[in-house]
Amino acid sequence: MLDSLTSTVILLAGLAWVPPHRPQDGPSDDVGKAAPAFVAMASDGKQRTLKELADGNVLVLAFVKDGCKLSPTAMVYFNRLGTAFQGRKHVQFFGVLDDDPSGFGQWAKLFHPTFDFLLDPERQIVKAYHVERSCEVVVVESGKVARHFKGLSRDGLTQVVTVMSQAVGIAPESAVDIADSPEVERFG
Repeated sequence: MLDSLTSTVILLAGLAWVPPHRPQDGPSDDVGKAAPAFVAMASDGKQRTLKELADGNVLVLAFVKDGCKLSPTAMVYFNRLGTAFQGRKHVQFFGVLDDDPSGFGQWAKLFHPTFDFLLDPERQIVKAYHVERSCEVVVVESGKVARHFKGLSRDGLTQVVTVMSQAVGIAPESAVDIADSPEVERFG
């Protein structure tokens, strides 16, 4: 018979267990549904809306949590996406960070983002898009959630690069080098 301390440890270990792999595109009840509207302050100081960012564009939202241990790895690849697609027609790439402008300033000194962020200190965008962990990516096309990647992996990044490349009319293999990205899905 287990003593109470052993039972507690087993129970806590069971609660902390996370499956080693979660499917890339789901299950997400949001895929195929209208993208939730938002108004948010961006890192450039401008108010941004879903309507403005998604109008005629593929909108890619990369969710990053301040303090997440996976952020340094994710930001390498997100910065590559930002560099490759910043300023291109028909695609918008924005990060979403759960911080305010002053917190973003400190965070940006660490990660040197090459793309703009939507600041979401109250986590309204995070909640609206049912983001559970850091480093999830949501793709909005034609006003609907087209894909929801639940973690960071080479397969997920390849799909994101393909969607973004198709939107601007370039070959995906020439857009962004992600060959060194994590093969196994990781999430923060």
